[in-house]
Amino acid sequence: MCHLESWLPLHFAPRSSGQIATASFRNICIYVFPEAQSRSERMMDREALVKKREALKKKLKLEYRRSLIGDVLKYLDSRQIDYAIRFDYGPFEWIADRFPIPFFGIDWLKVPGMVKIQYADDEEKEHLISEIVAEHLKPSDGVIVIWGNASNPNLELKAEAVIHHTAIFADECMDLWVTCPDKGFCLECSHNDYVGYKVGLRAKG
Repeated sequence: MCHLESWLPLHFAPRSSGQIATASFRNICIYVFPEAQSRSERMMDREALVKKREALKKKLKLEYRRSLIGDVLKYLDSRQIDYAIRFDYGPFEWIADRFPIPFFGIDWLKVPGMVKIQYADDEEKEHLISEIVAEHLKPSDGVIVIWGNASNPNLELKAEAVIHHTAIFADECMDLWVTCPDKGFCLECSHNDYVGYKVGLRAKG
């Protein structure tokens, strides 16, 4: 900021004998600068900026992941079906703790008491998923829907949503899991044209 402190006279010496010396005045501006920030203050400002950027990146990432299942969410909202979005990978870890997964999908041949059924088309696939969930779970039981695309968030909702609106979940991805941890239930719908499931699961020893 520029502060006007005073008017100071500037005297000029005569250039030759007999010339009268004159005085003139010039406006002098004094600039006052704020004290430089200390090193610790600069570091604190930088840390705050980094945290702000990281928070923004995280928010944008979650918004992007949410948009991947935008059609599903719009469908559920239009029918006033309650759900909760899970952005963590806990639901898939629950499966990995209980099943052999050599590469992608469950190795059902190594799962005692499993049931595995081949399907011929999408209609039969959807019918199998709905029928199996309805047979082993109550409509009010909480389930988690997990898709094969790891970027997709997971959905927590009631089993009745999967029973009566199977297509909206199955059409999102060719690989799908429906789990109910409380009942030890896991169903896998695979792009290899089968549905496998197991009830009464416990964690691997």
